Amino acid sequence: MIKKYIAFLIFAVSILSCGLSPAAESSPFTDPLAERYKDDVLSLYDLGIIGGFPDGSFKPDNDISRGAAAIMVARSLGFVDLEGNLLIETSADSPSFNDVYPGTSYYNALIALEEQGVVRGNPDGTFGPDDEVTRGAMAIMLANGFELAPVGHTNPFQDLGASSMDAVQALYDYAITSGISLDAYGTDQFMIRSDFSVMVRASMQAGHHTIEAEDALLLLEEVRLETDQLHAGGMNDEEQQEALTSLKALIEDLKQEQASIPYTNPLRDAIDTVIMDSEATLPDESRDENGEEEPEDDEPVTGYQPIDVLSSELSVEERELANLINDYRVSLGLEPLKLSVSMTQVARSHVNDSNLHSPERAAPECNLHSWSANGDWSPVCYTSDHANASGMWDKPYEITDGVYNGSGYEISVWASNGMTAERALSLWQSSPAHDNVIIGDGYWSNLTVMGISVKGNYSHVWFGTEDDPAGYFNE
Repeated sequence: MIKKYIAFLIFAVSILSCGLSPAAESSPFTDPLAERYKDDVLSLYDLGIIGGFPDGSFKPDNDISRGAAAIMVARSLGFVDLEGNLLIETSADSPSFNDVYPGTSYYNALIALEEQGVVRGNPDGTFGPDDEVTRGAMAIMLANGFELAPVGHTNPFQDLGASSMDAVQALYDYAITSGISLDAYGTDQFMIRSDFSVMVRASMQAGHHTIEAEDALLLLEEVRLETDQLHAGGMNDEEQQEALTSLKALIEDLKQEQASIPYTNPLRDAIDTVIMDSEATLPDESRDENGEEEPEDDEPVTGYQPIDVLSSELSVEERELANLINDYRVSLGLEPLKLSVSMTQVARSHVNDSNLHSPERAAPECNLHSWSANGDWSPVCYTSDHANASGMWDKPYEITDGVYNGSGYEISVWASNGMTAERALSLWQSSPAHDNVIIGDGYWSNLTVMGISVKGNYSHVWFGTEDDPAGYFNE
């Protein structure tokens, strides 16, 4: 399918000594927008994908017609411009639907969408442009348009029909929808404008990298099959050795493909799970044939031991960021930081809170060091004047129930299209204030431990000066 994406990257970085908080966005609409969908509506509005009504309102709870949905999906895919002119070449001059006529606002959008296999009509040859679009039909449109195929095979919904099952599964796998309740997607319910905005924006972010993930999906299946065969047994020694060699090569190829996939793609988590299961199948190369540990030939060139084993304790991105930070420090002649279990617990708690609740958006003055009121911690709106600094310093003690008794200091980063270890470090290195913390310059010279988390749109790294009673990942 021909696709022309509107890509955007917005990043915000903040730190104790250099707080940068997102600017407050003013709404062009006269009616209020709830926090649940406000950012998505404003983003689509800025991109010219969605608009308001003549009275200046947005009407978030209004249903959307099939014709209007077609226009906005076609805009988000880059098939038509704001005036409805075609931006791609099509072999047809008109859509095949017998109730869609030249001169209507959705005419060209439907030419492109039908030809690209994004939409389909009714058995009687109509499209029903004035009918309300159902959530099931919308799922099909988004999955087809953004080429979102199912990654998993299970979801909690009990109301899916055969025609929309794969599409809803794909949207569920890519965290585009969680349904209308714990066990219902709402297949036959009409799509409202607020939910439409949330799902279209999430589909744009997910669909932007599905083509790049295609090779990873194929490799993932090969690794699964090879691992299943080894688990099944029944091979002679030669066949088993051949299968192990093949699996090891496939795992390395899969890791390389995974590195190119944005962290917002849940395929990364699926790959992590498969890699952990598959690496457990491989023999421990640090032991000889009798099970004894092999002596190490040489010390690492850097003078410290990087974290080189993917375990259930660290994600791929966490391990990579820890190694990148310590490689950077060692290249400058500095001691590596110990990767603290407690500080990593704090970092993960904050990353999860940030992805789920975006506490930095609770008020214009809050920045990325803020915590929401939706967890077992004290909420904090962290401001650039550091008036609430104790709310940060005390978080390690608070989150670990007193296990870590020292103060904590944090650097944070956010990107609209997903965060990776490499991107996080690069952004921090480009900011002298953040770089100084990482390399322990000046005030930060006593830092000895760190905790790391990278997930979704955020990365938080926590630093401390006290030893961690809970231990370390890299010792």
